[in-house]
Amino acid sequence: MGYHQTQCELRPGFHRLVALRPAGIEPGYEQHPFPCIQRSRTGLGEAAHGRECPRSPGGWRHPGCAGEYLPLRVHQCARPPPQGLSPAARLGSRLSGFAHAHARAVTLHEVADAMIRLIATDLDGTLVDRQGRIDEAEIEALHRAREQGVRVIIATGRMPTIIDHFLHRLEVRPEDPVVGAQGAVIARRDGRILRTLTIPREVAEQGAVIARAFGAVPVYYAADAILMEGMAFSPEEDAYWLGQGLRYDPQALAHLDDELIKILAVHPDEGVIPELLAAFRAALGERADVVQSWRWFVEAVNKEASKGAAIAWIAERMGIGREEVLAIGDAGNDVSMLHWAGVGVAPADASPEARAAADWIAPPLGECPVAAALERFLFRK
Repeated sequence: MGYHQTQCELRPGFHRLVALRPAGIEPGYEQHPFPCIQRSRTGLGEAAHGRECPRSPGGWRHPGCAGEYLPLRVHQCARPPPQGLSPAARLGSRLSGFAHAHARAVTLHEVADAMIRLIATDLDGTLVDRQGRIDEAEIEALHRAREQGVRVIIATGRMPTIIDHFLHRLEVRPEDPVVGAQGAVIARRDGRILRTLTIPREVAEQGAVIARAFGAVPVYYAADAILMEGMAFSPEEDAYWLGQGLRYDPQALAHLDDELIKILAVHPDEGVIPELLAAFRAALGERADVVQSWRWFVEAVNKEASKGAAIAWIAERMGIGREEVLAIGDAGNDVSMLHWAGVGVAPADASPEARAAADWIAPPLGECPVAAALERFLFRK
């Protein structure tokens, strides 16, 4: 099938997207996988109603939809990146070839006119692969963003004190804030605590009972201690994933007098995690924020804690608006910041929850999703 390249404007004032259309489809049509739904303006913006546009042939949006009809999402589609290119050349090619630009229409006009001033990025599964490596292209892209005056915030489920080797590689400065423990802790890299949210002890106690019932191992985090009731993988792997300084203690909770920041349940069989997550949410959901933070982890933190709330707290103090924030993450614990930020980005191999919350789908973890997002939303402006 032959293709013609065309530019289509979503609505006046919105980004213009480049799309490839098959020969025979008239200019002005835009490809997208979601139906165009009749819209109306409300006091809160635009609302979509149930009647689909009768003029849009399967998968192609009629230009008239820009007036009366609104796509539920917008999809930028192009051919795959050419083979045989260098990694640097393939990165640029992937932005158009791989790109699936899912956009929340109600915020696109804000993002179109705004300059990105803050980047909030997850660590594991977004910047760091399963072997603990960070691609040099990701480091270079974040360095370039900082040179343009953009603030870079690392937002992770881990405690800030156990990721300093990553923060060093990512050139995080001592005075820069770091979001840890799913947003329950905000601390500067130099160790100064800016905000801490804790959980009631009974949440930890009940979470431990549920974890044990599923054969998972409870892990307890206090400000200066990480205690685990038993080994999940190996001492080396447990320490890598859960924190250096981790101590095994079958009676861990009884030996912790400090306020607890979070409880984590780890199970080496990721097939158990969906049921474990559901059980945590059913029992603790009214008193804690429960998320799946990684393939083997379910966590409960303070009800008011989330990565989105933490990034909002930081941005407010920096005088940065949400439309000036780009957030990147791959898991359920990233959904809050993907929703809150002006632009939310998820890698192609992210969890279904994260992909559904994202405005744009970047290449997968092994293909520099953060660098791709910065090229798309920051460097091309």
